Amino acid sequence: MNSIQIIKSQLKHVINNPKDYGLISAPYFLVAAFSDPFFGLPIWLTIILYIFTTWFLVVSTHRLVIINDRDFFNFNKEKISSYLKYIYSGFIFSIFIFIPIFFIVVFDGIISNPYVSPFSSEIGVTLFVLTFFVGSILALYIIGAYSLNLPKAAIGESVKFLKMRKESKGFRINIILQFIIIIFPLWILEYVNIEFNSNLFFQIFISALLITLNYGLTISCISKTYVIFSKKNKEE
Repeated sequence: MNSIQIIKSQLKHVINNPKDYGLISAPYFLVAAFSDPFFGLPIWLTIILYIFTTWFLVVSTHRLVIINDRDFFNFNKEKISSYLKYIYSGFIFSIFIFIPIFFIVVFDGIISNPYVSPFSSEIGVTLFVLTFFVGSILALYIIGAYSLNLPKAAIGESVKFLKMRKESKGFRINIILQFIIIIFPLWILEYVNIEFNSNLFFQIFISALLITLNYGLTISCISKTYVIFSKKNKEE
């Protein structure tokens, strides 16, 4: 299956299983909505809630799609072990993604500071664009090469993180295209929501809904890709 086919299949899966995806997504949606400064929640509380609801959304979606686990709130020993494996794999994945982003932010800080930057404004802007481009390509490569570790961990399987770069050959472009195809419309819809929705209350909740749907679909597609990847490996 190509990227479009996987996205279509998972959109259909979401539509055909509204109760399951609703239960999985509701905590994350509520946190995304009420974390807006309009509601005045403390930042530390928002961060904690985001961490736990994100774990729940991601792991539950992976397990729903891959092993048809619909017992979302039964945190038995086996499921707790899966969460711990996911946290470990997710932490390593986050470090890998953070590296190119870190260099982009640091370089931007250097060229933006007239007291520190050794570059003229024209050279600095050019170098920043190049750094942003290279960093973005590297981040997308990391997503394509290593993201299949995450559904693998979520269903409790043993993960050898770096080994996935070789194993994911043939699936990397598919994963990267899924990510781009799903994320790009979100940016457009978010822009439309902010620019043309004058009601702040509805703007906040529509934004939270868009982010939640986007996130859930992205994870569902990675899960489906892992199912195909796993089936191919077993056949070989």
